[in-house]
Amino acid sequence: MSGSEERDDPPAEQEHGTGALGAARYPASALDAPEDSGPSRPTGGESDFARLGSHVVSVLRAIEETAARIQEDAREKAEEARTAAETYASDRRSQADAEAREIVSAAERQAASFSEDAERRHQMLESDISLAEGHLRTLATGLRDLADRLDNLLATPLGEREEGRLAAGDDNSLTEALEPSRRPSPTKQ
Repeated sequence: MSGSEERDDPPAEQEHGTGALGAARYPASALDAPEDSGPSRPTGGESDFARLGSHVVSVLRAIEETAARIQEDAREKAEEARTAAETYASDRRSQADAEAREIVSAAERQAASFSEDAERRHQMLESDISLAEGHLRTLATGLRDLADRLDNLLATPLGEREEGRLAAGDDNSLTEALEPSRRPSPTKQ
């Protein structure tokens, strides 16, 4: 709305006085004339009605134009509000997408870290198991050797054992026979 439009809109008001109050300038007799006053004669009152009618028409036109401008302004503001809402929604959606990508990325990093830790633990367990299996094999071998010695010891009669020992000059006692063999132990991996 420009200032010149506002000044040009109500021409009837400029001609007929102070707008809606312009009707007050018309004589009461012309406005309140009874319907059955008789035959119509052209009088000054009819021209007053004509001026009042043109004034009412000009006021109605001004109201219609103002209403049209108000509707257009409302449409423009509604469009601006819709555009602002769409922009805000788009920005929020972009922010939410960025936050979601960051959360997914952090979760992937954490999962990779957990996976690496699990792999490291698995390797350590395999190493420990391997070492334990080696120890068990060594122990089993030692126990077999001990069992063989015990079998040999128990299979020979006592008299033969003493004779064979004395003849061979063997001083080994039973405790020496039960001692583990003097083999080198396996090294740790």
